[in-house]
Amino acid sequence: MLSRTLIAGVAGLLLATSGALAQSADDDDGKPNALSTLLPHQKGRAFCYVSSGAPVTYPLEDLPARKKPRTLAVRRFVFQLASRQHDEDDSTNPPTPGKFYYEYGLMAEVVGRKSRLVAAGECGSVSMGGFGCGVECDGGSVYFEPLAGTDSLTMRISDGSGRFRMTWGCGGEGEEGSRSEVLAYDPATPAVRLDRAELKACARVEKMFKREQ
Repeated sequence: MLSRTLIAGVAGLLLATSGALAQSADDDDGKPNALSTLLPHQKGRAFCYVSSGAPVTYPLEDLPARKKPRTLAVRRFVFQLASRQHDEDDSTNPPTPGKFYYEYGLMAEVVGRKSRLVAAGECGSVSMGGFGCGVECDGGSVYFEPLAGTDSLTMRISDGSGRFRMTWGCGGEGEEGSRSEVLAYDPATPAVRLDRAELKACARVEKMFKREQ
């Protein structure tokens, strides 16, 4: 499974204008939140979401900054959210059941590129308003909000972290051989609508999870 260092990493990310911090399921205080309401914990249960509509263009973070800022257009996002459970602690008698947490995988199909950008990690929520999903090692986060009256979500780069790092998958690379791209927050960038889809639409994302196990 994915590195447990994500627990601490996601818990420390700013995810929304309100200043709410992401929390992993391990830090859950038991109160209902956007994640527990959307996907009540059940080991192995997962939802799949797919975006549609016009491509969305994101400014890219470059350090040092370039004279001509770069952008990247994504024609489609595929997002899988899953309920997972840590292994039980067999050092106690009887063994202590492992705590639940939320794991995600996000894949972006980039305009003009065959390679896809991918990201994975853990998600957390502290309110009914939405939830955040982060990338370890200060990779930033994305923020999701349920779309009232539907099974859909909206997604944007978190204005708290201001960035979201994604990695080129399957041998792909960006300019000058870079293995990743950092999508930067811009208030002018529209939120992406993600509609619930059958799990088979997330088959590529699920394979990404299995490779990490």
